[in-house]
Amino acid sequence: MMTNCTKSKNATQDGYFDTSYPRVFEGEAYMDPIRLRRLHRLEQNKKIREGKFTFSNPPKKPYPNVTIGKTPPYFLDEEYEELKNEKHSPKRPEPRPFEPYRAGLYQQEYFDPNPYRNDEELPPQDDKEEKEEDEEKKPTFLPTNPAKK
Repeated sequence: MMTNCTKSKNATQDGYFDTSYPRVFEGEAYMDPIRLRRLHRLEQNKKIREGKFTFSNPPKKPYPNVTIGKTPPYFLDEEYEELKNEKHSPKRPEPRPFEPYRAGLYQQEYFDPNPYRNDEELPPQDDKEEKEEDEEKKPTFLPTNPAKK
């Protein structure tokens, strides 16, 4: 609240009824985040830490055929030793008594292994004339500038 007197504007308390500027939160506490983190860490270290959780009474008993895969068959020790000493070879398919079906109905000229085949005979080539023509056509190389050092 201001009084109706004329005073110069300055940062003093002269124009107000209160003798001092009131604080919004008087006696508020300053919270140091580093100190709070340290105290929290000390409290956590005081707690008793136990080992890993182990089942003393599991919810499912180990019954057979409760697993994802099949349970292994039961073997006597003698049978196990016999199977262990046997040589196992992979099964190969039996040969077929007939040939596989191959349709020969496609046109040979379109499905030939060489698509660039040409049945016409080519004219004989003259190697000497081509070499002479190539030599005449090639200009000699002349560098435009001397090499830089």
